[in-house]
Amino acid sequence: MKFLVAIGIGISLLSTGSARARQELKRDPAEIYFPKNYKNGEKWPLVVLLHAYKVSGGFQKFYFGLSHRLKKDGFILFVPGTVRDSQGHRFWNAMDYCCNSERLPVDDITYLKAEIERVMKENPVDPDRVYLLGHSNGAMMAHRMACDHADLFAGIASLAGSGMRELSQCKPSSPVSILEIHARNDKIVLYDGMTEASLKSRLKTKPLYPYAPPEELVRYPSAGVLVRDWATKNGCDLSVVENDGPKNYALSALGRETTKEFWKTGCRKGTEVGLWTLKRGGHVPRFNGAFSRDVLDFLLAQKKVRN
Repeated sequence: MKFLVAIGIGISLLSTGSARARQELKRDPAEIYFPKNYKNGEKWPLVVLLHAYKVSGGFQKFYFGLSHRLKKDGFILFVPGTVRDSQGHRFWNAMDYCCNSERLPVDDITYLKAEIERVMKENPVDPDRVYLLGHSNGAMMAHRMACDHADLFAGIASLAGSGMRELSQCKPSSPVSILEIHARNDKIVLYDGMTEASLKSRLKTKPLYPYAPPEELVRYPSAGVLVRDWATKNGCDLSVVENDGPKNYALSALGRETTKEFWKTGCRKGTEVGLWTLKRGGHVPRFNGAFSRDVLDFLLAQKKVRN
């Protein structure tokens, strides 16, 4: 069963900068989807889907194959709405380096917290099984929410994302299970992160689409540094690395292109941190059905421990 929830939040503002006219920012409608027989008295997991820059929540749901998984796995799916810039591009104001290129006064952190709490209050949601699933700009937003409102989430899964520009800026109030999925040949959000050297190399060939200026802010950690930092925050023993793979997920690569690393030993509150590395696939890999199955298996296995 599908219900459309029209958010329609309008934010009136006086734009900063040279003679920019008064404008009104409105959010796209949010959507919520329920599993079959969701009114049977059971408390359900909640998966919050955060789409990539420009694309719609509907497209992101299709890309991840979530309609099929919704019926098979049994969870409530919430797809929040974003505002659009003057070019009509949907974006999350996630990090200082992405992706609010026009510096619009959009507070997605407050919006998402309020909307997730509303959905939890109005629907049969298990408060200890709330998850974020994001791609690219949406994945960055997932990392940001895990930093700022860790108490809400049992886990996040991030495809082609990254975290806070300065790792010390992320101060989660409680442990959160983290899964980062990234292709080595991603040319948009670099697997090895954005450094001074990689920024100079990038600017020689193409602009920093879809990043926001100024260019000196466009720095972010590598996938490896990101997950190890999360493992450290969760109290995991970094010396004990578990491996699983290789796996075949990407249709655009031959053979088993994905390797998996996990940190579980010593992690507080039963959390875990994982890094799935694709040899190929780019920024928008074409996945088979096993990918969405295994990502959701990771998320749905996490449960928030609060004592």
